[in-house]
Amino acid sequence: NIFYLVDACQSVGQLVINVKEMKCHAAAATGRKYLRGPRGTGFLYVQKDIANALQPSHIDHAAAPVVRVMTQQPNQGVCVGLEEENEYGLLHLYQPGAARFEFWEANIAARLGLGAAIDVSLAIGMDKIENLCSTYGEMLRKRLAAIDRVNVYHSNDHDQHKCGIVTFWCNGIEPSTIKERLQNDPRGDGCCFHLSIVPATSTPLDSSRTGLGMKQLLRASLSYFNTEDEIVLFCKALQSILHSAA
Repeated sequence: NIFYLVDACQSVGQLVINVKEMKCHAAAATGRKYLRGPRGTGFLYVQKDIANALQPSHIDHAAAPVVRVMTQQPNQGVCVGLEEENEYGLLHLYQPGAARFEFWEANIAARLGLGAAIDVSLAIGMDKIENLCSTYGEMLRKRLAAIDRVNVYHSNDHDQHKCGIVTFWCNGIEPSTIKERLQNDPRGDGCCFHLSIVPATSTPLDSSRTGLGMKQLLRASLSYFNTEDEIVLFCKALQSILHSAA
């Protein structure tokens, strides 16, 4: 009797995902991250028998079309009912399956862009993409661990499957300072891949187990199109920043 929903926003597009193997009732993902689709796109998978039992928090006439018009009695309000007829004859019915979570108004161009991004990933092959992301991620972790004052997040979790997301922090210098200097590197060596700042509030459960408190972290996201040379250049640029801040 437990509804099992997987947040796969960081996984879809870089790891092979099989909802049947995960045995999840539902999985949600965004299009703008590893799928490299347009911002504002995403998708929701729900088992059909489960979807038909769920009531969306928001609906419109596409998700729950009116199938019978209403009548209004004098001096009385109009009563609106969902999936059951009310005394005025108004009847809404949810669409079957996932369609009940969709809205009438949508950005068609963005949806087409998401479809094109998925086609690219499938053409390359998710097995190949996962292998490259994992390989480059591990390569960066090892190089960062060898740099003085750099701490790699979850570096001792050897039993866990690693991906292309590498999180770390540096002693004695704020993450925002490192990100700014890497982005403004005149040689461009520090902008080889996406670098973001992760506040503890973004992962409150995980942060509470690490003992890092409210410490902000840096997150490098490597994809299949990155190279080993870019990883070397990034680490050299980071070393230069740390040396100048010593």
